[in-house]
Amino acid sequence: MKFSLKTLLTVHTVIFLLYGIMDTFMPATAIANFGGQFESNASTHLLLRMIGTTFLAFAVLTWFMRDASPSYGRRAGIFCLAAGLVMATAIQIIAIMEGTLNQMNWIGVAISGLFGAAYIYYANLEHKHVTEREAKQKVKA
Repeated sequence: MKFSLKTLLTVHTVIFLLYGIMDTFMPATAIANFGGQFESNASTHLLLRMIGTTFLAFAVLTWFMRDASPSYGRRAGIFCLAAGLVMATAIQIIAIMEGTLNQMNWIGVAISGLFGAAYIYYANLEHKHVTEREAKQKVKA
């Protein structure tokens, strides 16, 4: 079975959806499971809800990107996801090492790191497809 970009985006949609729902509607649960040294108070809940809505927006983005045809726009979206995930991986590792986040966050590190690497791979592949298509169109013209 080939793991296509569409499959990657679909799986990531589900992950973004799950984290988005948990952070938005169950911030106390998110803090209890992943929070480490965070206090469960109104300010932390607000921050998690804001992060959760961002995850939900990413779920919508990845859902619609999965059926889009190869283009510079889709490639830009894939690179943005890759950049965000690579940065999130680094920040999570630092926070775990400092003790700010608990050991459960190694799951997030693995998810962010693997998806970030996969998006880098597919963004480069997308770039190749788009430039080859444009080269063929120029030859026809």
